[in-house]
Amino acid sequence: GCSSPGSNASWIGIEFSSEHAVRCMKVLQDGTSPAKELRLFACTSAPSTAAEGLASWIPFEHCQAMEIVSPKTDTYSGSLKVVADTSCATDPADYVALEVAEQAKIEAGSRPLSSPTLNCFCKQQAKKNLAGFITPPYDTPAEELCKEWSQETARAYGKVAGAALAVVILNEVLLGIYSFFIAWERLCTVTELAQSQLWKLFTSQFLNTGLLMVLVNASFKHYPDFLFFIKFFSIGEGSYHDLSSQWFTVVGTTLVLTIFLEIFNNIVPPVIISFVATPLKARFYRKTKVTQEALNAVYTLPEWNLPLRLAQSLNVIFCVVMYSGGMPILYIVGFLYCVAAYWMDKWSLLRASCRPPAYREDVVRMGVHMLPVAAFLHTLVAAWAFGNQVLFPSDWSVLKPLAESVFGITEDRYNEVVEAYRMGEMDGVTWDFCSARFLDFARKQVL
Repeated sequence: GCSSPGSNASWIGIEFSSEHAVRCMKVLQDGTSPAKELRLFACTSAPSTAAEGLASWIPFEHCQAMEIVSPKTDTYSGSLKVVADTSCATDPADYVALEVAEQAKIEAGSRPLSSPTLNCFCKQQAKKNLAGFITPPYDTPAEELCKEWSQETARAYGKVAGAALAVVILNEVLLGIYSFFIAWERLCTVTELAQSQLWKLFTSQFLNTGLLMVLVNASFKHYPDFLFFIKFFSIGEGSYHDLSSQWFTVVGTTLVLTIFLEIFNNIVPPVIISFVATPLKARFYRKTKVTQEALNAVYTLPEWNLPLRLAQSLNVIFCVVMYSGGMPILYIVGFLYCVAAYWMDKWSLLRASCRPPAYREDVVRMGVHMLPVAAFLHTLVAAWAFGNQVLFPSDWSVLKPLAESVFGITEDRYNEVVEAYRMGEMDGVTWDFCSARFLDFARKQVL
C-alpha cells in the first residue's frame, strides 16, 4: 500500500502475506506526471506502519536493490523484469548497509560468497584499505562479516601473481625448446634461420601470454568434436562468457601484470649477460685457459639475438594493442616498454655484444608485416568490449540493418538471447551468444 497520510516517505511498498519470488511486474501511472525510471527493492521485513516510522525508513538501508526499470509508456509500463542489481555502487551515499549485508549472509547460508549483496558490501568496505581489510585479524564487524570474502580475495590475488609468473617462466621454457628444434632445420642462411626463429618464438609466446589465459578463463559450452583435445588444457572450463566487470578485475588484471613483467623479463637478461656475467666469466677463467681458442671463448662478447628480441617485442606490442581498447592502462605499459627497450637494447648491442651477422632486411620486414594483424585484433576486442551493453549502454546506429544481414541475427532474436543470459537461463559462450554480441558492433558506442 501507499504511505500513510502526513508521511514524507517517497516510496510505495507492497507487502505479501508470505514470501514470494517476484520475477516481473506491471505498473499503471497517471499520465500527467509519470515516472521515467523505477527503482526497486526487495525487503525481508516491513517497516513500522506509524507515520514516523515510514518517514524515517529508507529502503536502500534495509533492502536489496534490484535493477532500475523504465516503463515503456507514460501510462502503462508493460512487463518489467525484476532482477537483482549485481552492479556495485561507488558513491558512499549508496553503499550497502551493514544490516542488509548481515541479512544477505544469513540467507546465503553455507555459501556466503554466492550473495551479490554481501560481495558488494565487502568490496565497498575494502576500498578504504584493501590490504588491511582482507588480512587478519578481522576486528571490526564489517571485517568479521566479510571474513570468507577476504580470504577468497587474498587467494585470488595470489593466483593472479602466480599465473603471471608462470607465464613468464613458461615463455623461457618455450624459448629453450624452440631453440633446440630450430637447429635441426639446417637452413642455408642466417636470415632464413632468423626468420624461422622469429615466427616460432613469437607465435609460442603470444599464444602463451595473450591468448591462453583468456581461453582458460572462458566458458565454452559447445565446440566441434574434432577439438576434443582442448579439454586437456582446461580451455573453455572457466567462468566468463563475456568481458564483464569481473572479467576485467580478475583476468584483465592478470594480463596487465603479466605484460608488465615481460618488460623486465625481456630487457634485463641481455644487460645482465653482457655487463655482469661475461666480465665475471672472463675474470674467473682467464688464468685457467692456456690456448688461444679457449681465451677467445672467454673474452668474446655475447651475440645479439635479433630474432629473439624482435619476437619478444612483437609479443608485448601485440598484447598491448590487442587489449588496450578495454584496458587503456596498457598504453602506459607499452610506452614504458618501448622507451626502456630502445635504450637498453641500444646500450647492450653497441657496448657489450659482438658484431652481428649480415642479416638481410627480410627479418625486420617480416615483423613489420605482422603489425596489421595486431590492429585487426585491437578492433575486434575493442568492439566486443564497447558493445557490452552492461558496461557501455548505447543505441543502435544506422548500420544495424547491415549488421543483421552480415551476422545472420535479427533484433528480436538478439533480445531473446540477451534476455536469456541476463535471467540466467543460458550461460557460456555459444554461437547464438556470439552472433548477438557481433550485432552489438553496430552500436553507436562502438562506432
